[in-house]
Amino acid sequence: MQMSMLRRVGIACLVVAATTLAGAGSASRGGASVEPIVVDDPTILVGTWEGALNVGAFKLRLRFNVEAKPDQPDEVSATLDSLDQNASGLKVDTVRFNAANREAVFEMPTLRSRFVGKLNTEGTELVGSWEQTGTLPITFQRVAKSTVIKRPQEPKPPFPYEVIEVAFCNEPANVTLAGTLTLPQGDGPFPAVVLVSGSGPQDRNESLFGHQPFAVLADHLARAGIATLRYDDRGVGKSTGVHAQADSRDFAADALAACRFLAQADRIDPTKLGLIGHSEGGLIGPLVAQADPKLLRFLILWAGPGVDGKTILLDQAKVVGRGMKTHEEELAASLTLNARLFDIILAEPNPAKAEPLLIQTIDEFVAQRPQEQRAAFAQQKAQVEAAIKQINGPWFRFFLRHDPAPVLAELKIPVLALLGEKDTQVTPALHRPALERALAGNPEAVVEVIPGVNHLFQTAETGLPDEYARIEETICPAALERITHWIQERTR
Repeated sequence: MQMSMLRRVGIACLVVAATTLAGAGSASRGGASVEPIVVDDPTILVGTWEGALNVGAFKLRLRFNVEAKPDQPDEVSATLDSLDQNASGLKVDTVRFNAANREAVFEMPTLRSRFVGKLNTEGTELVGSWEQTGTLPITFQRVAKSTVIKRPQEPKPPFPYEVIEVAFCNEPANVTLAGTLTLPQGDGPFPAVVLVSGSGPQDRNESLFGHQPFAVLADHLARAGIATLRYDDRGVGKSTGVHAQADSRDFAADALAACRFLAQADRIDPTKLGLIGHSEGGLIGPLVAQADPKLLRFLILWAGPGVDGKTILLDQAKVVGRGMKTHEEELAASLTLNARLFDIILAEPNPAKAEPLLIQTIDEFVAQRPQEQRAAFAQQKAQVEAAIKQINGPWFRFFLRHDPAPVLAELKIPVLALLGEKDTQVTPALHRPALERALAGNPEAVVEVIPGVNHLFQTAETGLPDEYARIEETICPAALERITHWIQERTR
C-alpha cells in the first residue's frame, strides 16, 4: 500500500526517515586497520555510522554515534540521530556484538526500535535491518566525518524583532496550546497572521526533514513589519491534548483559538488579522473563516487542497509512483487497492465493522501477488496493521470525505491560493482548476502557481518527496516575497 498524507508520506509510525546517504565514507577505528575479531568486544563498533532508511517515498538518514565508556574501556555507549527530523542524541540502551557471527545489535526500547546487522570483514559496513512496526533493510557505513545538514535560511539570533513565548486555550476541548509570537520593532499596532501547519503531529516551526519552514516564514514577515503566531499542535511539544484522537475539525478549533488570542494581543491590529495554512492547514484555514466570518480579514492557502481527500491521495500516489519509476502494472494494482480501502471507509461509518473488511481486502490483494511479494507482505505484517489502524482512524476518515470546495465558495475575504509548479502531493494540474472553480464568486481571490517549486515551496528538480531533505533551501525567496507583498497590499 502506498498511503500518503498531504505532506508527510508514510512516516507516521516510524521514528525516522529521508534522503540519500551523504558524506558516507569508510574509515577504520582510529585510522588503523581492523584486526580479526576474536572476542565479543563491542568497542570494535566505536565510531560514527550513517545509513539511509527507505520509507515509502522517502529516504531518511540515521546516524549511530558509538563511544567507549571512559570508566569501562571494554564497554560502549551510543546515541541515535535522525538527521532529517531534527532529532539528535536519542538514547541507545544496549549495544552488543557477537564475534562468532559478526552480528551487531543496537537496542532502543523507548523508541520500540532496534537495528540488527552484520559487520563486514573490513569493519567499515553494517548490513542489516531496522525493526519498528515492521522490518526494513538498511546499511550503515562507518564515516570519518559526520554529515552536516546545511540550512542557510534558518533564523539565528540576535533578531531585529521580539520573540515571545505564549500559551492560549481552546476551552471547549480543554486543550492548552503553546506557541511563539513574533512582534516587529516599534509600538504597532501591526498586521498579523496565524501559521497553521499541515498533516501529522507538528511543532510550532513545522519542523521536517531538517527544515523549519514556519521559523523561516515568521522571520521574513517580522522583518517586513508583520507579526506572526505559530504554535505546537495539540499533543506536540508544550501543547496538551491527544493528537491521534483529533481530526481536521478539531485542529480548526485550535486554529480558531489561536486567531482569537492573537486578535486580542498587545500591539496587534485585529482589523488586519489573517491566517496562512500550509497543506492541510490550507484546508483548516477556510474552516476557521467559516466558524467566525468576522475574525479573519485575509487568508493564504500554501499548497492547500481544492478537492476531497480520496481524490488527493489517489492522485498523489499516482504522481509520486510514476516519479519514482514504479512499474505501471504495479502502480495500477496499488491504486486499485487503495481505492477499495478508501471506499470501505467511506461506506462503513463504524471503524470496528470496517476493520475486518479492510483486512479481508488486503489479504485478497496479497493472495494474488507473486510469491516474493507475498513473502514481503508477511514480513511487514505489523506495518500493514499499523496502516489499517491509521486509515481507519478519526483524522483519516474525515479527510477522505471532506470536500473543501463548498467552504471555499463561502469565503468573502481576500484569498491568495498558492501552488507549487512541481508539487507532487497537491498537484497544480488537479488543484488549480478546482480552487479556481470554488473561488470563482470571490472577486478578491486569486490562484497562482509558483514556478519551479515543490510542496514545501523549495526550488526543486523533480518535486518528489525524497528531495525535501537534500535541498538546502527551506522556502524559495520568490514565494516569501509574494506572500509578504500580498499581505502588505491588503493591510496598508
